[in-house]
Amino acid sequence: MIRERLTENATKGLNYVRQWSAAEKLVARGSARDRNILYAGAGTTTPTLRPFTFVGINGQPADAAWLTALNKNPATNLADAKAEQRISFLRGESDTFRVRKSLPSGSPNLLGDIVNSSPLRVKGALYRAGAADPLEGTGSNYGAFAAGQASQPEMIYVGANDGMFHAFRAENGVEQFAFIPTAMRNNLSTLTAPDYGKKDGTPHRYYVDGTPVASDVYFGAAWHKVLIGSLGAGGKQVFALDITDPTSPQLLWEFGSDQNANMGNSLPQPTIARLNDVGTTKGKWVALVPGGYQGGNSSAGGGGASMFVLDISNGSVLRRFDLDGGMTAAELTASMPLGNGLSRVTAVDNTRDGKADVAYAGDLAGNVWRFDMSSGDISAWTVQKFFTAKDADSKRQPITAAPYVTQHPTGKGDLVIFGTGRLLTASDKSTIQKQTVYGIWDRYSASGATAPTPLPTASKVRADLQSQTFTELVAGSGNFSLTNNTVNWYKTGASGTQDANVEKWGWVVDLPRNGEKMVYDMTLYGRGLFLSSVRTSEDPCAAGMSGTIYGIDPNGGGRTDYVVFDMNGDGVFNSADVIGGGQVNGTDTGAGKQTIRGERVFDPSANAERRVNHGLQFGRQSWRKQPPNPPK
Repeated sequence: MIRERLTENATKGLNYVRQWSAAEKLVARGSARDRNILYAGAGTTTPTLRPFTFVGINGQPADAAWLTALNKNPATNLADAKAEQRISFLRGESDTFRVRKSLPSGSPNLLGDIVNSSPLRVKGALYRAGAADPLEGTGSNYGAFAAGQASQPEMIYVGANDGMFHAFRAENGVEQFAFIPTAMRNNLSTLTAPDYGKKDGTPHRYYVDGTPVASDVYFGAAWHKVLIGSLGAGGKQVFALDITDPTSPQLLWEFGSDQNANMGNSLPQPTIARLNDVGTTKGKWVALVPGGYQGGNSSAGGGGASMFVLDISNGSVLRRFDLDGGMTAAELTASMPLGNGLSRVTAVDNTRDGKADVAYAGDLAGNVWRFDMSSGDISAWTVQKFFTAKDADSKRQPITAAPYVTQHPTGKGDLVIFGTGRLLTASDKSTIQKQTVYGIWDRYSASGATAPTPLPTASKVRADLQSQTFTELVAGSGNFSLTNNTVNWYKTGASGTQDANVEKWGWVVDLPRNGEKMVYDMTLYGRGLFLSSVRTSEDPCAAGMSGTIYGIDPNGGGRTDYVVFDMNGDGVFNSADVIGGGQVNGTDTGAGKQTIRGERVFDPSANAERRVNHGLQFGRQSWRKQPPNPPK
């Protein structure tokens, strides 16, 4: 992992300046023997982190399973009594089993490859004491916690395919600690295969491949900073670390398929939320953990999906939701080997009191689920199907990104916005199904509203939504315009029964190219909602990918009423940015989620930048002439 600083030059524009390389820092420390690599020790009531060394593990009889796994030859699957050498290799102390790839300096690279795990930067407290203390009551003392966090080093956390979750100091890239989740135990020996990752050799595999999340939470009469990591494509487990003091991490819990068979591959990130109070009893802080993919419920009749509500302090399951995807037998067969599975959850605080009231999540069968969390009593929570995404041919569209929720333009309820597409298996690269972005109206998400059963949106189809359309402005340019059709929102009793040709429950816009997918979470920047799509090469065996960034008006799914992209690079958003006679609301970029920084989208692979408009206006917007005072 390399940290770079984004700088701006008057003549060259944006540029990245390298600050450090974590791999080079590991080599530069001289000896890997002083690395603080930890694992989850067994045999204690409270989870315990122990040093990942042969001496340390060998002295813990309860951890014999680690030595059994590491004594195994990956080629024969037979015991070979080489656990000590394997631990030394995994720690980077030797090249006993294979020669590692070299860094530009010629030194061996001790850091595993980082593929799907995005680095998480953590520094300081997240909340204001004036809001946090009333939330938890007298004695919470968030101010003292915030002061303590201010004195802690800035950290960067990321998972890697060396079987470890890493914590690096942001200032210099030095590894503070690394953690090996228990679910990695039986796969670690594979990393020591002499032909690992080589052509026709032992295939490369994923290990700790998920992107972590972190938040300040309250339990045990104290504030804590808690990080939840996941294995992503590497396995079926999530874990929680107390990183209040990053120099002395504490393991809170691990949760995976060993604890519940319905837990699948943990590609979707967990969501941290504070629950509503029950009378005078304060609500818990929880992790809303999607069951992910290929869990025990995913191939059940109808293609099930699951969500777990875990007590963030100890990982206990407070509630489990098993959801019927509603797939026909033919749809379920076609969905294999993944089956169904729940994607990332979005929790919404509609009462603006710091407590989650409703949550939404999509699944691979195209369903969006609505969880009513308004009650402080978790057993009273309900879940309903909110909408099912289907293309123009009525085929289900998979959902892997989190929904984005914003207040409805009428002020009544919310708009739940989500896109479709998946890129999870090799076959997904060649899928040419048209994917879509939807904005569906939840009229009942406001405080005090009672949602009917079933929800009216559960039965709606494309005809019930206002359509918008992307059009390429110049053939092959990768620049797209967007319609701005008015949405006539449904009004109770306006025509006795709903007229689908006039009254709408939302909006819908197809991505313009076949096979284009939306797999990244959306971002609100100013008045525009930005989404990044991904396209794979037309050759399913090729590795190349590309992407497009779109900026849309979230209220109606159409064109923004302002110029979004500075297409001619003159630093001004005006009519000179028109392409082919139309305003650009979508333009090609590099692959991956595009992040707007410094009012720009920067694509290092293309060494290009493009200014992005937030659509907000600052300062005096109008002048009013003051008439002269009347004569006395």
